[in-house]
Amino acid sequence: MQTKSTVSGNSTLVADNEFRSRRYEGSIDGSWKMAKNHLVEFMFNASRENMKVDTNNFDMWPDYQHSVTGVIDYYRQYFKKDYQTNNYYFQVQDTMTLNRSGNLFFTPVLRAQKMTMDVDLGDPDIGSWKYSYGLGLKKVQNDHWTFRGSYGTYYKFPNWYELFGDGVNVKSRWESYKTNYSDFQLDSTVERGTSWDVSANWQGKAFHADSDVTLSYFNRRAKNLSTYSLDFYGVGYYSNLAAGNIQGLELESKFNWQRWNLLLAATWNDSLITNSGTKPSLVTPAEWQVGSPFPWVPEWEYNVRLSYRFPGDKLTVFGEYHYLDEVGVYYDNAKGLNESLGLTNLGLKYDFNNKIKLTTGVNDLFNQGPDQLRYFQNDVKTYSNSVVYPLQGRTYYMTVQYFF
Repeated sequence: MQTKSTVSGNSTLVADNEFRSRRYEGSIDGSWKMAKNHLVEFMFNASRENMKVDTNNFDMWPDYQHSVTGVIDYYRQYFKKDYQTNNYYFQVQDTMTLNRSGNLFFTPVLRAQKMTMDVDLGDPDIGSWKYSYGLGLKKVQNDHWTFRGSYGTYYKFPNWYELFGDGVNVKSRWESYKTNYSDFQLDSTVERGTSWDVSANWQGKAFHADSDVTLSYFNRRAKNLSTYSLDFYGVGYYSNLAAGNIQGLELESKFNWQRWNLLLAATWNDSLITNSGTKPSLVTPAEWQVGSPFPWVPEWEYNVRLSYRFPGDKLTVFGEYHYLDEVGVYYDNAKGLNESLGLTNLGLKYDFNNKIKLTTGVNDLFNQGPDQLRYFQNDVKTYSNSVVYPLQGRTYYMTVQYFF
């Protein structure tokens, strides 16, 4: 269908896109006990993915605009009818026992990975091998305490949909760049960085329960930080921020009484965008990025789940509360905030025998999801309305499992 405005003369084309992808993947892994204190493990993975794109009027996509002819001609090479990418990943590690007591372990890890494409993205990191490493240390202090720490580097290559969209809710980043009359913000789409963490695990009796508690601290410094953005029509696309740091704490705990079971989990995130690039990107104007938290990363998130197993060990009932703090969202020319949300879930499990199991319940008992709001501000004023993709709200479910 094609329409034409009698005022501006601009034409609009509505076309159906069809994306067909095929993926082939294979892997091999193994281990070798080199000596009493050395266990070497390796893994190699290779995959190939093909995608064919079809539309009922391919020549009209991307839309031709005389005012940006040079930009359109530059990006036209990325709009093909078929694409192919190959991914290769190799990892080897050696777990070493460092002392005679057998309770101190050191594990170095080496990784090599490569992504190739049949489209020249102008990205120096795609098509070449990238190498990263990790160093891990573990100390089993006694029957109650275990300590861990790690440090390393990483690379994160973009996947298909981060580059080319899915034809429905995620659009190609180059279509977004063309629409905004902008060149690429960064030369590379490959995220990289360093990360380290330390943790302490305690197991024993607490509050008359068998307890398992782990507290972790993590820290990551990223460059070419991959992020997901939305336009004001609700269509998403991926882009990259220049650099950012994030640190945080994670608490995971389990308490098991004879029939009661309590699970507690909480995460605190402290994130900061430190460099947005030399010019505005598709995500937001550059001055709006520096000093902001990572998009889609809440400051707080926690989950509480309590269950009770009735005598006879066939019926278990549970209740759960999940809280997600407000999260920042980036739009084309504005930054927004999805308000915090707390959901209550109830359910039960019943084991008829060792072959048939039933699970049923209700998620979002108080129907809070559809009422979640977003707030965003541009150069003119602040808006508030429903989030782009509201949650479906109260949902009933039932699952029957048969094991054989």
